[in-house]
Amino acid sequence: MKKILLSVGILLAVAAVLWLLFSRFNDGGLSIASADGSATLYLPEGALPEDVSPADVSIAKEEVENFFVSGNGMPQKVTAYKLSPDGLELKKPATITLLSRSLQQAKGAFAVPLMFHKSKDAVEVVADTSVALKEDGTLALSGRISHFSWILDSGGQYPVFYASLEPYSVDVAVGETVRVKVTVSHLVKDNFGNNGSPVFNVAPGTTWRVNSDGKEHYLTEISNSFRPSRMDIPAGEFPQTQTEYVLEQDMTCAKQAHTTLIGRGGFLIEYTPQRTIPYFYQDPDGTRRDLVEVLPRARVNLSDVFQSYLYDCGRIPPVATVTPTPTPRRDVSSGSKIDVVEYQGKQLLEYSLTSMAAHPGCDESHWHANDIGAAKTIAGEAVPDTDVNGCGFGTMSSHPMIRVPDTRPR
Repeated sequence: MKKILLSVGILLAVAAVLWLLFSRFNDGGLSIASADGSATLYLPEGALPEDVSPADVSIAKEEVENFFVSGNGMPQKVTAYKLSPDGLELKKPATITLLSRSLQQAKGAFAVPLMFHKSKDAVEVVADTSVALKEDGTLALSGRISHFSWILDSGGQYPVFYASLEPYSVDVAVGETVRVKVTVSHLVKDNFGNNGSPVFNVAPGTTWRVNSDGKEHYLTEISNSFRPSRMDIPAGEFPQTQTEYVLEQDMTCAKQAHTTLIGRGGFLIEYTPQRTIPYFYQDPDGTRRDLVEVLPRARVNLSDVFQSYLYDCGRIPPVATVTPTPTPRRDVSSGSKIDVVEYQGKQLLEYSLTSMAAHPGCDESHWHANDIGAAKTIAGEAVPDTDVNGCGFGTMSSHPMIRVPDTRPR
């Protein structure tokens, strides 16, 4: 009996794994996931040849030493996903989606990832890709492919374009104005200091375009608390020598709200990539020459990555910043010490806070963050000030300063 139960348990476990890795959709399509869940392949109905079954298809994460040809003869190891059966030609294009960490350069600014496809010794940029920002902060990079081989998310190593939205967060009073700025740029990178790795740029002599699909592309403030609440992002075409697309617009706070800016219609970039492998050839006289290859036209759609963290509109301006009456401090230990305020089980560093006088939103003197929306704990954690119109991190009478051992990370 125990053997029968064990066998049933194993069968159920196998069935659960297969359910996770293979999912069918109402349109007849099939979704297949890698074991780590970071790669998903969607095959529309009729994409596989008649002699290939879904059970023959797999995605495996592997370390690859020679994905790129190196100009210095050294292996260039990368982590890529292998689609099997290798070399399989599809009857209809499939969509591959890779999840990766956000390539954030700073708050609101990030490198636009590329997706590479390798067949034998040839490496190409997947020509039609999209990038979506997920709720957990990761990026979902999707591209359409017509055959199976190696697939690589470039990560932050080979970006061509960079995108930013400024300011990342806002806290303004009614009637105050903020200037919103969208920037998309590409860097012309040289071949020095990259250890023989390939360099990707917009090809010289070509143009790059934004939002050239004839659709509406815009940013919208979702609660309609700013005027105007919409920022159109028009089409444009630029020579390779022009490295930036910049759009600016003033938005004025009209009514109180906690809101956000979010892109609608995506942001489409179309360009001709060029790959350079430095010092690939060496003439008899010792002169080293680069291998330069212009790749097919590519485009990437930034689905909803133009998104602010928080736009606070209509905060109550502080009446005054007061110096509180000194509160007796409680020594809890000897040795090096520092002033903190205890709030919800966390020890907030006193120097990351500011004291505020009573106002209509809080009838006592209280604490707020003195940085952009966040205080800092003794452990180095940033704690958002989520009650900017109220008592912030609590009243000073309920949350007095205390002196504790200085255990900040060194």
